[in-house]
Amino acid sequence: MSRHMAVGIMKDTKSVKKATFGDILIVSFAKVIPFTTVSDTSQLEKLAVTPETNLYKKIEKIFSQDNRIDKVSIIGTDGADAGAIKTALDKMYKTKKGYYFILMDSFDETKSKAVIEWANAKNKLPVYCTEKETTISVIESFFKSINSKAIAFATKEDDDFPDAKVVGAMATQTPGKDKWEWKEPQGALFSGFDLTDQDTLESLGVNTIQEEREGVLAMFPGKCCNGEFIDIVWGSDNLQDDIEIAFIRAEKKPYKIYHPGIDPRGITQCRAIVEEVLNDYASDFREFIAKDINGKPQFKINVKTEYTENDIAARIFEVSWIAIPSGSASFGKIDGLLTFDKKKIGAV
Repeated sequence: MSRHMAVGIMKDTKSVKKATFGDILIVSFAKVIPFTTVSDTSQLEKLAVTPETNLYKKIEKIFSQDNRIDKVSIIGTDGADAGAIKTALDKMYKTKKGYYFILMDSFDETKSKAVIEWANAKNKLPVYCTEKETTISVIESFFKSINSKAIAFATKEDDDFPDAKVVGAMATQTPGKDKWEWKEPQGALFSGFDLTDQDTLESLGVNTIQEEREGVLAMFPGKCCNGEFIDIVWGSDNLQDDIEIAFIRAEKKPYKIYHPGIDPRGITQCRAIVEEVLNDYASDFREFIAKDINGKPQFKINVKTEYTENDIAARIFEVSWIAIPSGSASFGKIDGLLTFDKKKIGAV
């Protein structure tokens, strides 16, 4: 994120898509691997990553989705503690920043938490998946220790990797446009939890592949660890970045942005920059911001006009906005009546 333009989005409830918001990085705990980007599993051979490894299997699951992502980046560290892992990732981050989803090739309470904390600090979206041997109590305690926008998955099946399947299937989509719950990725398997454990995990916000009806598999609940739905988090992160970039591009143009505390033209400029991005996010392409019955995007922009002399001298300005996300309908009550009484049909 830029040091000169800070954009924040506060939720009162719990342009064209850039590649980074659909790009995936996998962190391996098995051995040291230099940062590498691959477009096919055959390219893993030169890294001595064999088909028997979790890393290979996860990448295979990502590439096997119907809408295939074109690349996956990987880095491997053999660090035994959180500090060593974060140091290795910090070193990588100095030159390699182009990814959003961060997965891990295995689950380890100490190592996984280190990656999640590191990813959160870099405003990336960490994704983790517990394994067959992980008990419900450990799944629950680890989940509660995260308390961030990370995405949690759990499974009782060997070589399942629902995190890789779901992220691989969704990463090609427009951020925030579609919900993640109800999705059935290619190669989906029932996660194997009994109904009691399944209800416990869903109430927490841990994602599993459930059998909604016989033979109908779907992911639930489609949430991050902080309780927010994944599409809202993904879309708002992308929106935050797009507003920041829009201002930076405007500042770099031959003409300047006038200070809204001095020149009314600055008010118009600032409002227009934000409005253009918000209109884009309300378009049929993105469908992230809601529209009213007349098709007008539901947002409001306020450009601050009262500043101290020091703020004006330092060229500091403020713009605030509020918008309603379009949301999705996922969990509903549907009532019906079968009747031979034609009058009741007419009364509907």
